[in-house]
Amino acid sequence: MEILRQWIISVSFAAIAGALIYLLAPKGSTERAVRTVVAVFLIASVAAPLTGLKENKVNLSGAGTPVLQQNASALEDLLLQQANETTQDTLQGILKAYLEQRGLSAGQILLKTDILDNGRIEIREVKIKLDGTARVTAGELEEAILTQTGLTVKVVIL
Repeated sequence: MEILRQWIISVSFAAIAGALIYLLAPKGSTERAVRTVVAVFLIASVAAPLTGLKENKVNLSGAGTPVLQQNASALEDLLLQQANETTQDTLQGILKAYLEQRGLSAGQILLKTDILDNGRIEIREVKIKLDGTARVTAGELEEAILTQTGLTVKVVIL
């Protein structure tokens, strides 16, 4: 705790010193150089304790390992689920934009994805439902989307 207190005090003094240097420095053409030097000085003062971490080895083995593993697993599952949802939203946006470029409006874009054991997201199925006013056949649109995006899709025109 004493180390943290000393670090906070040293960073505070560095910030005060940097502010004083900045205030006392002449304005004009040298202002940008002074700002850069003060910024580098502050970054160095904040990061200085990190250089000593190499000598301090912390051993966390046995300190609540099952709980840590369970929490890590739950966090990994949550991140994978969020990545999956983001992937679906992004793909829907790409397909919707592509259809709008062609003058078509998608009634519904359905994506089926799966998260594999290695963490990769696999696109199982893509279905696009268009209204009946589309002046393109489903096969033509499927081929165009495959060419543009590399996705094999199933287009349904209602």
